[in-house]
Amino acid sequence: MHIRNRKLACVAAAGALALLLAVPFVAGAGRAGAAPALPRTLAREIVPQSVQTGAVPLVGAHRATDRLQLLFMLPLRDWAGLNAFLADTGNPQSANYGHYLTQDEANARFNPDPAHEASVLAWLRANGVADVETTPNHLYVLARATTTTFAQLLNIQINDYQATGRTFYAPDRAPTLPAAVSADISWIGGLDTEVQYHTNLRKGPAVSRASLAARHNSPTNNPPYAPSDFATAYDLNPLWTNGDTGGNATVAITLWSVAPSDTTLNGWSTDTAAPVATRANGRLTIVPVDGGGTDSDDTEAGLDIEAISGMAPAAHIKYFDAFGPYNSYLSHALNQAGTDPAVKLISNSWGGPESASARNTIDPILAANEATGHNYFFSSGDNGSWAGNNDPYPAYPTSSAYVTSVGGTAFNGAINGGWPGEQAWLYTASNPPEGSGGGFSLISPRPSWQTGLGTTGTKRGYPDVAAVGDPNTGFYSCSDFNGCIQIGGTSLSSPLWAGWTADVNQYMLARLGTTLGFLPPTLYNLANTAQTFPPYHDITIGTNGRYVAAAGWDPVTGWGSIDVWNLAQDVAGVIPPTVTPAPTATFAPGQIFSDVPPAAPFYAQINWCYSHGIISGYSNGDGTLRYQPNSSATRAQVSKMIVVASGWAIDTTGGPHFSDVPTSNPLYNFIETAYNHSIISGYGDGTFRPNNNVTRGQFAKIIVSARGWAIDTTGGPHFADVPASNGFYTFVETAYNHTIISGYACGGAGEPCPGTYFRAYNSITRGQLAKLINLSYGP
Repeated sequence: MHIRNRKLACVAAAGALALLLAVPFVAGAGRAGAAPALPRTLAREIVPQSVQTGAVPLVGAHRATDRLQLLFMLPLRDWAGLNAFLADTGNPQSANYGHYLTQDEANARFNPDPAHEASVLAWLRANGVADVETTPNHLYVLARATTTTFAQLLNIQINDYQATGRTFYAPDRAPTLPAAVSADISWIGGLDTEVQYHTNLRKGPAVSRASLAARHNSPTNNPPYAPSDFATAYDLNPLWTNGDTGGNATVAITLWSVAPSDTTLNGWSTDTAAPVATRANGRLTIVPVDGGGTDSDDTEAGLDIEAISGMAPAAHIKYFDAFGPYNSYLSHALNQAGTDPAVKLISNSWGGPESASARNTIDPILAANEATGHNYFFSSGDNGSWAGNNDPYPAYPTSSAYVTSVGGTAFNGAINGGWPGEQAWLYTASNPPEGSGGGFSLISPRPSWQTGLGTTGTKRGYPDVAAVGDPNTGFYSCSDFNGCIQIGGTSLSSPLWAGWTADVNQYMLARLGTTLGFLPPTLYNLANTAQTFPPYHDITIGTNGRYVAAAGWDPVTGWGSIDVWNLAQDVAGVIPPTVTPAPTATFAPGQIFSDVPPAAPFYAQINWCYSHGIISGYSNGDGTLRYQPNSSATRAQVSKMIVVASGWAIDTTGGPHFSDVPTSNPLYNFIETAYNHSIISGYGDGTFRPNNNVTRGQFAKIIVSARGWAIDTTGGPHFADVPASNGFYTFVETAYNHTIISGYACGGAGEPCPGTYFRAYNSITRGQLAKLINLSYGP
């Protein structure tokens, strides 16, 4: 990780350490029952240390008319509870292993009270800040306004300061919040641009495309390596042979540069004989964030896309292109990726020096989205134990307790049919130094799950794991800007891990019905518990400057590199403790699910479905169940429920019919039976996509077909958004005339009055599904 502004990129040694340790994470006061509100000044660490001490020359006031983007962070409800939840869901010995929250559940349990959001919105608008955005998880209010507007609003002066090689802006003092919102704002992100994040890659020699085949097929397997080489080195081939190539996964990337053209990506694919995600084949989606970045791809974007595609050949990639390499833009990109319903894995190959300000903005985003089953991978950095002007000094966000931090290694020998042996990326004491990033946070406490041989100290240590990163044993990568070169860095290590996890998730989903979410607790549990299939290659040779690789965990390569096939077998072979679904004494009589009390909508219908064996729930870990009635139902779940409700005998004749539903899939029998009764079909590519959500229109068609009802459109159309030309019209009308569906009153988004709306393309919830099953099959 190369920090151009080394002198000013981080705080000065001892004094800064004392300040950082004295400032805990800002939790924010609650609203209910709070003491009378008073004005509050934020912690002084919101002002860069270099500005506080006068270490950087003042240039003058920042241009008054420049538009700034700030994130007004809102206080989470229960940090301790959130940390306990994350540790529990990642613990294979827990009944809650792999059971994550829906967005609505996370909002109600851990995320900020909407009252905070409403208060901040009202305050901003009343003070002339009209350009505001909110988020699905209510973590912050994003606001854009001029320098003058924000300076007046926060009682600060925003100045320009001269750093080595560039100018940055920052406040001259900590902002003061008025009494009206003093309990509603925990931090303000984006007030300075002193830290400019950088990518974590290291370029190797240029490569002749004509010589690539010779290099790749040479007896010594010389670099640059192709995906097939890494698949052999890290034991990925058994998963691929099993069909687990990431086909049910969407992997996100956050960055700030233009992604390479399809022409470049296809050229890389031709050279390496590896599939690649492109815009044209529908597997690469570009998502501009705050308008998107305009920087040319300095190889990083191409590397990330190619590495993930190479390791998870069937995965979809969403590239979240941030406006620039600064805190407010990348924080917003991280949150957009973490609240995207299609995304679960997010790879990030960038970082900078750790600071309280960055942590107070980004950590809530990481933690809140981990609770909904997401996993953020971060490269550990390319400068060894150095991440600024001091050595050691931690990098961030990789030192966060809410990411999977990935360090770098070097291959020891040729890849001749298996793992070639590894050591830590060969450290170079240059200026700046080069090697696998690693060390200990100055701010974040050591999390409860970070235990085992080699783990020491009271602060979060990183990295957690590693993969090849030394450019001398690097990867063949192509970009529009640099052409095709040999490349390394922990920018390679992180997307490799994201791609492998996509494959493992597919394997795990078919066997346990869940995937790996927040990964570190699982990784440490695997290291601390004897495994049938040893998952790690322990790296015991090498250094990153101030730290050395050693047996067990170390702050150079973590637990080491991975045997992917062994990891998959270990995590999918876990059988969580059996939990008997017996209601506790605190339940109302007849209540089955903790989240469906008698007063809840669909209570009677859900109980009916449960009593008939049509539905089941999720363990709460205390002998009780929850149903998650507001979660969306998947195509596989609906297949099972319809087959069971119809009383059909299992019929797998001619199966398997779908490439992504092999016989090992736990719902294979139900999907095949539903297919043989002609109530479901697949997609043109031969997939069923069992984990996709079912829409209201799709379910109307399924239930009409399953019940064998004759098409009946009498009195139609009944819904303004389902005219006769709609593909689901006949099924929606038939279901309506059998009185099992109804619509919504006008007044929703895009629903002018008068009229009744069905919202055929909305996902159906588990509660709605139970009601419709009960109405269709019950008394």
